[in-house]
Amino acid sequence: MLFGAGILLFVGGKEKKGGGMLPADYFFRRQLWLMVFSLIDVFILLWYGDILLDYALLGMIMFAFRNLPPRRLLIGAAFCFVFMLARENRDLYLNKEKIYLGEKVAAIDTTKTKLSFLQQEQLAAMKTFQEKYGGGQTKK
Repeated sequence: MLFGAGILLFVGGKEKKGGGMLPADYFFRRQLWLMVFSLIDVFILLWYGDILLDYALLGMIMFAFRNLPPRRLLIGAAFCFVFMLARENRDLYLNKEKIYLGEKVAAIDTTKTKLSFLQQEQLAAMKTFQEKYGGGQTKK
């Protein structure tokens, strides 16, 4: 909400001044600079938690909707929220399945049974997930 309010304040201030360049020009230049800083963060400073690129791209999309009435904006926000919630739940389900299958394979006694290629992939996927997200130990 603060980001959207910032867009409205920035563009509204430029529209009131009305000087030389159009407010859209100022705004899109600002977003492009935000994108440049994001790419520097990600590719030069190697910080993968950067959110500036998301802000730059979403800001450019949001610019088109800045003059909609509040009711339509709230409906759009509700739609986006439901879509995000569905996507996150799907990701959670897939991650839980990945951990479940990996734990099932980890419980197999490899001294007596050789793991199939699929089982090796499932175990590797679980270990990769745990390393990436700090998922703790597997059950034995």
